[in-house]
Amino acid sequence: MTGIAPAPQPRDLDAEEQRDIERFEEAIGQYLNGDIEEDVFRVMRLNNGIYGQRQGGTNQMVRIKVPAGTITPEQLDLMSDLANEFSRGWGHITTRQNIQFHFVELRRIPELLRRLAAVGLTTREACGDTVRNVMACHLAGACPHEHLDVTPWAEATFRHFVRNPLGQRLPRKFKVNFSGCSTDCGQAMFNDVGVVATTRDPPPTAPPNRVSGCTSPVVLGPTRTPPSPLRTSPPARICCPLSRRVCECSNRPATGTTNCGPA
Repeated sequence: MTGIAPAPQPRDLDAEEQRDIERFEEAIGQYLNGDIEEDVFRVMRLNNGIYGQRQGGTNQMVRIKVPAGTITPEQLDLMSDLANEFSRGWGHITTRQNIQFHFVELRRIPELLRRLAAVGLTTREACGDTVRNVMACHLAGACPHEHLDVTPWAEATFRHFVRNPLGQRLPRKFKVNFSGCSTDCGQAMFNDVGVVATTRDPPPTAPPNRVSGCTSPVVLGPTRTPPSPLRTSPPARICCPLSRRVCECSNRPATGTTNCGPA
């Protein structure tokens, strides 16, 4: 048929990450040789999840994103190795489900990034004015009160925004969080986009014990938009356009209004 756009091809995040590391490794060499100014390199460094330290030299703090707070035994084993080989033998777990290591020598950053890529982890956009790590309730998949496991929704949002050109030079950092029930362990009101799962009342013809899961995005801003239930759909179909729309609005110059127009 004509007039129908072809379906987008799935992204190869592993290949993207390898190219990303190669570019950053080249930039590190140029910076250390004096070919890139500090202010220019700072933006590149932050967008790759690397903070400079103020103790002198070229030691860095590395922030590793753990999307939806989900980490495997293999990844945990690697964290131990990285702490001992690159840092001080220990690190920090942040309130945004990241892992941080200090005193990592700048020249060794590419090696550390490749080790992370080998187990499916990245530091990309863990710092800077970007879409930060996408969080989920720490009990997702195990909470007895959740309406659905929000993990795949959070992971789909992460995959959509990582290295997305839309989120590379935002006015400020941009945060997304998912909760599986009204307890709201993700604390939606503290995020730019908070998603809280809920349910609708079952239709009269449905069996008494049957309810259909759905999500209730809470898009937070100056207007404090209240929750709005949505039907169950594949995670990327709802959450990514929703988050993308808010992200686009945050990129616009201030106009004295919070209305971004129809999506």
